[in-house]
Amino acid sequence: MLVHLIVFITLFIFSTHSFAQEKIYVQDGDTIRMGSSSFRLWGIDAPERAQTCTREGNTPYPCGENAKRALERLIDGKAISCMILDQDRYLRLVARCTSSSGVDLSREMIRQGWAIEYSYFSHGYYKKEQKQASLHKQGLWAGHFINPREWRKIHKNKNDERG
Repeated sequence: MLVHLIVFITLFIFSTHSFAQEKIYVQDGDTIRMGSSSFRLWGIDAPERAQTCTREGNTPYPCGENAKRALERLIDGKAISCMILDQDRYLRLVARCTSSSGVDLSREMIRQGWAIEYSYFSHGYYKKEQKQASLHKQGLWAGHFINPREWRKIHKNKNDERG
């Protein structure tokens, strides 16, 4: 019985799901929802929706909302497919998602500078893209920002945003 359970879990976790007809709701810059399932994009961490950052000159702007909009533009009604790799502590499915044209959503969010590599999990997989985004001052890198993980720690008691 245990062997059957392990095989089922393995097949579920490493399965690929395509979403062509389902409405995709972008929750924030690294989380999407389809139906009752939430998918956390693997290997990245984007600002929370309520997070603000500053541009040069210390002008605040809603970087969390900007990250959300960047992911919405990437998806923009396109079919996507997600390979589920894991499940996080909030019961979201952690997945590598690509558009129908083959664009890795995590890689593109980092390339545009609206997410940073979550190196604890990705182990440098997107290191090159993050270095380029930083060098060219893309997205978050155009000013100053608090690492989203650190921002969540600071604001943990103020809200229940999930990282």
